Amino acid sequence: MEQKAIASYSILCVELEELLDVIELGLDDGTPNKMAATLNVVEMALKGIISVHQENIKVMEKIDKEF
Repeated sequence: MEQKAIASYSILCVELEELLDVIELGLDDGTPNKMAATLNVVEMALKGIISVHQENIKVMEKIDKEF
């Protein structure tokens, strides 16, 4: 069961990182000010979410190794 959860978190992180790449490309293209501000907020939120998920993966892997 834990392996399935770890795999799901890993897939989620990859997908969020791909979305983050798309947002960063949009920012690099010189989007209008309002859109750029929105993308910056979304970018920060995604980075936070990715960080939490990556930490969860580490914890689950550690727990999985212990049992």
